[in-house]
Amino acid sequence: MIRGPGTIEGYEWLSRERSLWDLSDLITRHFTGRFLLIVCFDSSRITPTEEETRIGWRLVGGGMLSPPLT
Repeated sequence: MIRGPGTIEGYEWLSRERSLWDLSDLITRHFTGRFLLIVCFDSSRITPTEEETRIGWRLVGGGMLSPPLT
């Protein structure tokens, strides 16, 4: 189930109750080349692992920012 979606100061957001894997098709169809900011995961903060940092993820403010989506 998708909650939202919405826009805040030019940023688009949505919230899902299902698996993150369900987002793959949505990202491919609508958000290729854009960035994803994850502000929480499983009700807590999320930070990139060393491997994720190596491939372009970074910590920005209180969230984890992706490299351009493919």
